Amino acid sequence: MISFTEDHVAEGVERHVRTLPKKPGYILSVLPEQNKTIYSGVKKALDVKLGIPNQCTLFNKFTKQKFDKFDLQMYALMSMKTCIKLGGVNHMLDPSSNSLLVKNNLPALVLGADVTHPTGTNEGQGVSIASVVGSVDQYFNTFPGSISLQEGRVEVIGEMAKMVFERCVAYHKKMQKFPNEVLFYRDGVSYGQFDIILKEEVPKVKEALKQIGLKYKLPNYKPKLTFLVIIKRHNTRFFPLEKNAKNSAGKLVAVESQENAMPGSVIEKGVTSVKYFDFFLQSQQALQGTAIPGHYFVLYDELNYKPDNIQALTYNLCNLFSRATKSVRVVPPAYYADLLCERGTCYIHGVVPRRGETHLEAATKSLGAGINQAVASTMVYI
Repeated sequence: MISFTEDHVAEGVERHVRTLPKKPGYILSVLPEQNKTIYSGVKKALDVKLGIPNQCTLFNKFTKQKFDKFDLQMYALMSMKTCIKLGGVNHMLDPSSNSLLVKNNLPALVLGADVTHPTGTNEGQGVSIASVVGSVDQYFNTFPGSISLQEGRVEVIGEMAKMVFERCVAYHKKMQKFPNEVLFYRDGVSYGQFDIILKEEVPKVKEALKQIGLKYKLPNYKPKLTFLVIIKRHNTRFFPLEKNAKNSAGKLVAVESQENAMPGSVIEKGVTSVKYFDFFLQSQQALQGTAIPGHYFVLYDELNYKPDNIQALTYNLCNLFSRATKSVRVVPPAYYADLLCERGTCYIHGVVPRRGETHLEAATKSLGAGINQAVASTMVYI
């Protein structure tokens, strides 16, 4: 039996690509099996070392047939991923629904952040991966991101200011201006960690915005920030009491979809917090079973959003997830940050520290400069 590592796979891919007459603009890798080592090696070679937009698929799925025809739904999904990775646009909001995010022809900077913790038997010795993604266009369709490594099981993002600064610069590169408004969705926080997030992370975001003004000599640059936390794991569920109900105009409206509340349903009274500005948003059409709403907390709000506005805005964003044709359960910036953290695990997968070296030091050395600059402005993780 031949044993191979992620580095062996990455070296093989890199060596093969370098033999080509010119650098490919895009690579589709058809993998023989679902294997974390192979997948991680391919992603490390193409995302980090070579900087080539790419996509992976499994051979048995790529050749799968349904009713004597190829699985067109699978190819459609692959096409959506390819489109967004090459800078295309899959979805956009109607201009009338975009007014809360685009003012004076300048879109808000929408950010998302998450932290992925190590799993397995050696959790205490592992490395946590943090990420921040940020919008760079008026369609809120493209969210390139930054990743950083930190000690395992640490929830507060240590390099928050650095990554937010990078997202502002990326925004400026595309829009030629810095944002006047920043909307931040933070994932991966538990109910008991709100105070520490307010004391440690929100000031780091504000500091990054201040540094933009200092570095680029903009003395009056003071963008307004609204910071939300989304709780995904909770036990709250909602059920419609009837199939139809009358709205404020006295007309019958649908309140039920597959025995769940309609996508876009908001619950802001009765079961919400007495301390925080929070709401439940059921944004997804569950394919089966009981839909799970997102629980959103507005921890910091300089933009002074009215409840109806921030709720509608969040639901609108849930319809813009790049690789889906329907609304998703988690607001996309937070969803993207989670996906980028997962991609980060590929870049350090299988790293073993040498004698006298910590796991964090070994992982940092393996990651190097991170995502290659040639693809850093794209959504490599989608």
